[in-house]
Amino acid sequence: MAPAQQHLQTDGFISVTSRKYRKFQELLHGRSVLERWLIVGIAVLSSVCFVLLVKRFRKGVASQTTCLSDECLISATTIMQSMNTAVDPCDNFFEFACGNWQNHYVSEPGQANSWFIERTRYISMGITKILGDLDRKNDLRSVKQARRLYRTCLNTDVLDEAGYEPVYKVLDRLGLPRTFPDFTTASYTNGSVFNVARTLALAQRYLSADILIQLSLEPDPVADRASLFLGPASGITSPLPESLGYHRRRPRASKAPDQTARVILLLKVRYMVSVIRELAADDTNNATALSKLALKILILESNLKRETDAEQPAKEFTFQSLKDFMSSNLSDISEDDMFDWQSFIDGLTEGTNITLTMNDVVFVRNPKYFIELQAQMINVPLEEFQQFIWWKVVEILIPHTTTTMARFKSSFFESIFPNLKKPSRKEVCMDVTKTFMNLPIAYEFYVRDDLSVTSVKVRKMLSQLQRAFKGMIEESKWTDRVTQQVTSKKVDAIKAEIGYPEIFETPEELEKLYEHIEIREDEYLQSMLDVKTFEVASVLQEWGKPIVTNHSLSILTDPLEVNAFYSRLHNSITIPAGILQMPFFYKGVDIVNYGAIGSILGHEMTHGFDIEGKNFDVNGKKTMWWSQGIIREYVKRAQCFIREYDQFMLNKNVYLNGTRTLAENMADNIGLRQSWLAYKIFQSENDVQLPGLKDYTSDKLFFLAYANVWCHKPDDGSSAVTEDDHSPNNVRVVGSLRNSREFADVWRCPVDSPMNPSKKCFVW
Repeated sequence: MAPAQQHLQTDGFISVTSRKYRKFQELLHGRSVLERWLIVGIAVLSSVCFVLLVKRFRKGVASQTTCLSDECLISATTIMQSMNTAVDPCDNFFEFACGNWQNHYVSEPGQANSWFIERTRYISMGITKILGDLDRKNDLRSVKQARRLYRTCLNTDVLDEAGYEPVYKVLDRLGLPRTFPDFTTASYTNGSVFNVARTLALAQRYLSADILIQLSLEPDPVADRASLFLGPASGITSPLPESLGYHRRRPRASKAPDQTARVILLLKVRYMVSVIRELAADDTNNATALSKLALKILILESNLKRETDAEQPAKEFTFQSLKDFMSSNLSDISEDDMFDWQSFIDGLTEGTNITLTMNDVVFVRNPKYFIELQAQMINVPLEEFQQFIWWKVVEILIPHTTTTMARFKSSFFESIFPNLKKPSRKEVCMDVTKTFMNLPIAYEFYVRDDLSVTSVKVRKMLSQLQRAFKGMIEESKWTDRVTQQVTSKKVDAIKAEIGYPEIFETPEELEKLYEHIEIREDEYLQSMLDVKTFEVASVLQEWGKPIVTNHSLSILTDPLEVNAFYSRLHNSITIPAGILQMPFFYKGVDIVNYGAIGSILGHEMTHGFDIEGKNFDVNGKKTMWWSQGIIREYVKRAQCFIREYDQFMLNKNVYLNGTRTLAENMADNIGLRQSWLAYKIFQSENDVQLPGLKDYTSDKLFFLAYANVWCHKPDDGSSAVTEDDHSPNNVRVVGSLRNSREFADVWRCPVDSPMNPSKKCFVW
């Protein structure tokens, strides 16, 4: 199954910042140590500035309302050193608040950096330390298994000694030859004609790999049950962890797009040939001939991708009716030439007690793709399909074998990303271990990291945000009373998981989630695949059953991730422990917190009512719970955001896509106003100044804190933002503040100045 689909989908699991789609296992399942790790690396804060601040304000310059705690000093310095006061805040508030940020937080040339990346980096340092520690007697078994996986990954001598036998065993199990296929292997593999459908299903079953077909388990559009969904596999995302950093980058188009594509194509062919020859242990294979075969594989993939671009609503079929549909445009097609869905079903359910039949319902996205797939199977020689599937399987496996194969892949990526720093083996192994064992690792943070006070504060802030949001809804002129009532009811019903998951309070329950995992130190690759095999079987067991969440939503995400999430299906917000750190949250600096974590809470809450969220009712059911008239009024206001954000220029002649980014832009704008109103509720009883920022009122500090969390340095591949659902960080700040009347009033920006246009977009 697709890495993002491997557990029952939570329809609309949305994050506050860009991230890779969540992998399979992530979808089912005094001062804190965390802060100490952060403050130890306080290169973010100038020691000289610290001394000056303390001397100046502890001599009596500060008023009674000036906070002089360590947290206040840190937050004040963090904000001040990011600012470029030479910029007029009414011209470009992002540059005013963040213009000097990248001078203090240096990244590799050509690489992006942000607070989210910085904080993730510090957490990673803590994870590496935990994984490198010796096992203690009372450590959880799952924690010990995590350390064993880490050690196994680090032991490249054992990996080299094992060679490619682990890969050969997988190929045997999938009915694929051990060496690059040809006509003879396609005609007879293991004594039978090669069956494309069965091998694709076995790759799903034992590798959790989407090859040609993406398979997921999602809520049935009508009934309260989990149903199978099929769709085109848009490329191949490895179900196993990729090398840290490489999968997050896009090649920089320093040349013309077509020329860049040609260069990458040639590099990919060269990489494929190197792997094929190494796996066959035969340097005598004709490199030219292999290059031509590799090119054919890439051409076949390209031909199939032509039908994968457009996302279409899923249509209901049975396996039998889908089989008939796929061949409906082909005359005189024989039964032997039709896609063998029965073999696909048999392969998918192998080793389980699940019974699927050709008459069972399946929901299909982009049915036209399956017609094209059938046509390609008729027109393309069978050995070419086998070669394609063989390569996709090998491509998943070989980075986790010998140092030679790892070097091949590293060289391939470094040719595309010449400025990208190569991750160390420790970084790679940390990433691998965290992918498979994120909860046991997070548990080790939990036992050292008391977030009880923080969680109470954040939950109180969330309650104030809900109160503020309901007030905004009730004051809106375009909604009727009935709509206001049902919308406010959904606001009240929003659930929140804050900090670490509740399951950590009963570690024996956590252990049950990982009791099936047995890491063998001499079988690194197979140990990972065993986990995938178990996970796929567990997901398939949910097919046809009512949708019930056995555990809190906070285990659906990584507790250490520096992010925040909203689930439409559960009408729930998840605030992981990873984001409850500076600059998003400071203990005892509430003004800053409302602008920072408060706006993020508001952002996530708004996703329940954005252009997609409005289609889900209080119980997470996709239905029309607003009237057509209200929806029309809502869409009018949404169109304003599209037009506004379409005008943001990213590069020369490249503009932001206001339609693609609409939901996130609405969440930024509405969430900001929620946090502002919640802050005013709080401020009525509390007020404080930060040292060194006496010229900035509390209201101004709110907006400075809001902008500061989005300070960043963009990477060189900035054109990639055109494919992101989130606007670039500078646009997020400028766009939302331009629509804020409160911002314009606080900063006294003249009407029609860049940060205070007379025409503003709003919903509530």
